Amino acid sequence: MTVRHIEHTPHLAPADTRAACRALVGSALRAVLSVWGLAENLYAKVQRRRGIRNMLELDDHLLRDMGVTRADVLRAANLPLSESAGEELVRASRRNRGLR
Repeated sequence: MTVRHIEHTPHLAPADTRAACRALVGSALRAVLSVWGLAENLYAKVQRRRGIRNMLELDDHLLRDMGVTRADVLRAANLPLSESAGEELVRASRRNRGLR
C-alpha cells in the first residue's frame, strides 16, 4: 500500500481571509441583485401586458375613441414579452387614424 502525501497550502493570514470572504460575498450579492433585477423587469412586463389584456374588457366604442380596434389590442396582447405591446398599440392607433 502506498501512502500519498498531500501538500498543504499555506494558510491565509486573517486579513487575507477577510478580503477573500468580502470578495466572495460581494460577487454573490451582485449575482443575486442581477437576478432580482431581471425578475423585477419580467414582473413589470407581465403587469403591463395584463393592463393591455384588460383593455379587452372595454366596449368597442371606447376602443375606437382610443384609436384602436379589438383586433389591435388582441395582436398587441399576444406579442412576446420582448416586444412592447404599448408601442404596438400606438402604431396601430396612428395607422387607424391615418397618421404616420
